[in-house]
Amino acid sequence: MTATVVSLRARLAGFFRSHDRKAGHLLELDGVRACSIFLVLASHLLPLGPSVLLLNETAGLMGMSLFFCLSGFLITSFLWLRPAVKPFLIRRVARIVPLLYLYAVLTTLVLSWRPEAFWSILTFTLNYNDAAFDRGVQWIGH
Repeated sequence: MTATVVSLRARLAGFFRSHDRKAGHLLELDGVRACSIFLVLASHLLPLGPSVLLLNETAGLMGMSLFFCLSGFLITSFLWLRPAVKPFLIRRVARIVPLLYLYAVLTTLVLSWRPEAFWSILTFTLNYNDAAFDRGVQWIGH
């Protein structure tokens, strides 16, 4: 590796060590995460000004963008410091997929039994199958 990459990696590791209660935890990012969650919740639950200004849509998009930027930064910095991709992906999948299946079962049972929607969620093909059905998969809300 070049000296610049090694230097950057050392500075990033030092930044994480100097700002944490536990290793790898940046306290400042908790505030950013809270702001992004608040923006998304506010866009769904609060009337944010006159509807002609589209403030609800703007707040929701801003919150999502902020959350995705934060996630990208954290994932990139994690992989930068520990470049083992396979264990990282295994932990991610083990954390996300069980929640996806729980969500699919609960929403199917609570909202309505639609086998095509249920199997599309479980197989990660909802966007593809939605276009294939004549009536599409209708969700609550938007």
